[in-house]
Amino acid sequence: MTTACFLGGKVDPATGERTEERFGFDLDDLTTHGIIVGMTGSGKTGLGIGLLEELVLAGVPIIAIDPKGDLSNLGLVFPDQSPADFAPWVDAAEAKRAGVSEKEHAETVAQKWRAGLAGWGLGGEQLSKLDERLRLQVFTPGSDAGVSVDLLGRLGRPSEAIMSDSGAARDLLVGTVTALLSLVGVNADPVRSPEHVVLSHILDSAWRTGETLTLETLIMRLVDPPFSKVGVFPLDTFFAPDDRMALAMRLNGLVASPAFEPWTKGEPLDVDAMLDTRAGTVPVSVFHLAHLDDEQRMFFVSMLLERVLAWTRTQPGTSSLRAVIYFDEVVGYLPPHPKNPPSKAPLLTLMKQARAMGLGVVLSTQNPVDLDYKAFSNAGLWMVGRLQTKQDRERVAQGLMSAQAGMDRATLNQWFDRLAKRVFLCQNTHGDGPVLFSTRWAMSYLRGPLTGGEISKLDTAEARPVLAAVPTVEAPPVAAPIGAEFTPIPPPAPGKIDAGYLDPRVVFSARMNGLFEATEEQSPDGGQVVFRPALYAQFSLTFDEARGGFLAEEVHHRVYFPLSEDVESTPINAPFERGDVLTKAPAGGWFSTLPDHLDESSEFAAVKRSLLEDVYRNESRGQWINAPLKLHGRADETREEFDARVTLSISDRADIKVAKLRDRYEREVDKFNERIARKRDRLSELELAASGREQDELVNAGELVLSFFVGRRRSVGTIASKHRQTAAAEQRVTSAENTLADLEDRLADMVLSLQDDVDKIRQTEQRLFKKTVSKDVRLERTDIRLEWFGLLWVPVTRRTVHSI
Repeated sequence: MTTACFLGGKVDPATGERTEERFGFDLDDLTTHGIIVGMTGSGKTGLGIGLLEELVLAGVPIIAIDPKGDLSNLGLVFPDQSPADFAPWVDAAEAKRAGVSEKEHAETVAQKWRAGLAGWGLGGEQLSKLDERLRLQVFTPGSDAGVSVDLLGRLGRPSEAIMSDSGAARDLLVGTVTALLSLVGVNADPVRSPEHVVLSHILDSAWRTGETLTLETLIMRLVDPPFSKVGVFPLDTFFAPDDRMALAMRLNGLVASPAFEPWTKGEPLDVDAMLDTRAGTVPVSVFHLAHLDDEQRMFFVSMLLERVLAWTRTQPGTSSLRAVIYFDEVVGYLPPHPKNPPSKAPLLTLMKQARAMGLGVVLSTQNPVDLDYKAFSNAGLWMVGRLQTKQDRERVAQGLMSAQAGMDRATLNQWFDRLAKRVFLCQNTHGDGPVLFSTRWAMSYLRGPLTGGEISKLDTAEARPVLAAVPTVEAPPVAAPIGAEFTPIPPPAPGKIDAGYLDPRVVFSARMNGLFEATEEQSPDGGQVVFRPALYAQFSLTFDEARGGFLAEEVHHRVYFPLSEDVESTPINAPFERGDVLTKAPAGGWFSTLPDHLDESSEFAAVKRSLLEDVYRNESRGQWINAPLKLHGRADETREEFDARVTLSISDRADIKVAKLRDRYEREVDKFNERIARKRDRLSELELAASGREQDELVNAGELVLSFFVGRRRSVGTIASKHRQTAAAEQRVTSAENTLADLEDRLADMVLSLQDDVDKIRQTEQRLFKKTVSKDVRLERTDIRLEWFGLLWVPVTRRTVHSI
């Protein structure tokens, strides 16, 4: 059956003006899925809300994933459009900025909304129809602001329809374990990772026998699984006990954390119930996730998508639109390769396969570059608003072209240029070509993201669907007493002494490093956990030293066990964490009696004083000190780290002294260089003069000889005088050369002297390295805070699989 929707009015591409022609498409086109993209402020939220309104009017149920919190605005439909309807929801801060009262502001908003709807031919009749048909339910996983969702309390067995389909059951099993492991930061491969394989075996065996596990029972079976082999390998070879315990402890953190209590109560995820239209109204299940952190959102989204995917496997084929998954702001959940979060596989599978079952998927994002290309290629309906960057344009263009939109890049860029606020380009593979349209006014009041308190005010209580009950498993009967000295309830501690109970899942875990294994006893036939008494003291100690800023704050967990007359002689320093010590006795345990020397409050008081004195006298911390360098060790600093600081300080000190020494030497060197330069210049002059006189003397000698032949007579005395002058010039050259050589020798000696002085400085400074000593930082009595002291019941047997 063809059902047209009304999303706005067409826009003339030439003028950019809205025309009188309405815009919409056949809602069955959504079976080939849709993508809405647009930057912040493009009108993407209004378009998405408008599309959801049209789906409700057409009778199509919706599951909406809402990471930001905008989609709860669907609950703000006011047929009368009176100011009183808007008053509880208007922004008080906006009214204050406008300088009006909240009542006046509500009147302004109501008038604005009436006018906006009237501009699109909408009014009370259409709003009343929407209000009557809408059955909105806002789920808040991990919170009780809306309807809580039980995901960790019971890992519910799927319906018979899913279990009878081996492929659907297998995919749901793999997805459930993948999502659960992601919650504790484990990115596991379903085929190769021991964590994933063993947990899958545990959950699969429970589901096949009709059992619904809790997270607690899953953790206990992880420690001691009900099977001994995985494939051809022994269990302990495939997944070592210590590794299983380490994973169990991480999962146990979820159980122990008060923040996760809301995850263990509420409605189970039942897709059939969420999409049930038999009541005559249209169910819209909005999963509000704004209050969760990234890991929690990923966990929940993955679990929900896996359940939806399993549901599709049980549905008959159809060409009509049966339901819609609307995912607002999908960024991070369907990223491009190589990223592969747990949500990606089920979401892509839905886009590839769900169309045959009449399930449409609509994705909305302002970051198209963060969307896997396979999502683009599997979408048949595109609504593109203003894009922020060239990179966004390129990615959307590639997606449209890969979806065979029939447009080239240049044409697409021309269309992109025409997009204004609240104007979108629609490309529908079922249509005749691209269309520009302006979005209509939303019938729901677009209040913006709702807080948890505001969600609790939404009038949705009557709309709550009746979800399928989860079968429970009866606990095994309590076994008979195991001995006269044991009782099924803990013996009362004397006086006002506190009592705690060490978690049986912790005592023999790898984290305890075998501290309690020496006291382990054989488990009784019934598999009960046997407890014996110990003393437990939790200290907060502050080691501080003003000099050097030494400050170490430590928390100590001392367990005195097994108890003897000399209590202080048997302490165990246990690496307890929050939640390891329970305030209530675990069910099904058996407790031994208290020893005679600790059955009165005065005896506990004496032990308490003795323990405090022992801590005061014997606890200290070492601080490294190098007095000459004025260095003091920090509390978190090892000897190697302190030595590194000492070495650096010595090097810095030596560098400073060497720099000063070099400055002094450089001044002397500069003087010598100036003198050498002058001597070289003078030597050049003397050599030139001496060379001239030699030539002159040779000429004169030649003339004397020639004169004998030509009859002229030259004075021999003149020749001799010239010779003496030449000899004197040569002597001056030799003297200058000797002086220059002497200066150069002295400069070389100065360089050698500098190197010797530098070596002496570094050797002297290096001796300071041996001046490091250790000093004890002791406690003042006020530095000791006893935060908890009392009786601790310690399990001495392991819980067996029969006791789960």
